[in-house]
Amino acid sequence: MIIPMPPLAPRLPLGRRSTLLLDYRAEDLSLLCRSGQLLSLYRAGVGTSVTDGGLATDGYGAPRFHRVDTDGDYAVDTMSLLIEPAVSQLCTYTRDLSNAAWTKSNLSAALSQTGFDGALTSASLLTATAGNGTALQAITSGSAQRVTSVWARRSVGSGTVQMTQDNGSTWLAMTLTADWRRFSIAPVTSANPTVGFRIVTNGDAIVVDFVQHELGAYPTSPVARTSGAAARIADAVNLVSAWPFSNNLTVYAKIAPDWASLAGGIGGSAFLVALGSGVPRLAV
Repeated sequence: MIIPMPPLAPRLPLGRRSTLLLDYRAEDLSLLCRSGQLLSLYRAGVGTSVTDGGLATDGYGAPRFHRVDTDGDYAVDTMSLLIEPAVSQLCTYTRDLSNAAWTKSNLSAALSQTGFDGALTSASLLTATAGNGTALQAITSGSAQRVTSVWARRSVGSGTVQMTQDNGSTWLAMTLTADWRRFSIAPVTSANPTVGFRIVTNGDAIVVDFVQHELGAYPTSPVARTSGAAARIADAVNLVSAWPFSNNLTVYAKIAPDWASLAGGIGGSAFLVALGSGVPRLAV
């Protein structure tokens, strides 16, 4: 879930004052109400977020201020606080497709490109050495809803490039440019998927980074993995003081799903606000 900041604070009806205003323009998580600080964010691990310069790594428990494309034009539109559930990365060698975990046919792979995060020689160059070159990885995973995504850009050529999560039974065409874009296949319920890429035209080449296969209805922020397990811990927004509202509560919010701009079109749902009894927690 992403909570974008409004360009200006919303206007409330005349004579009304907001009890709580969340404003992330200063990239600060000082979430205050009239009685003092109300909210804090906790995450027992690192995370990633998209910035103006690509992908950034955010430290243990640090809030993630994420630039998001809200209208599908691949341009950063607004700055947002990124709050996500826990997820496990099911692909291995997600940045290095030259590894033997990826089976190549009529295709060469080299870990030689600057990655989406700006790191040198961290992304993979895939080059078709004959027509319909493929790089595929088989994943052992029980039946569940799952989704595959990748950051990619074109390097050479203009032919068709595709991705799959069912061992090539179906292929999603990727509309690549020289700029990084994230692509995703619609979620399916299946077991033991095989994910990967096909370059149709001999000699064409693409750069890929942060291949991600995860359980769920939509792709979340990138989690890099080599051979060991890799996961992202959930973000939690917690109350640090007494809940200041009465029984009646009006919530004004402007939100946008990060997956709105992903190629392929995907579905899913998420909570905006969840309020309940017991341990005080605000879930967004």
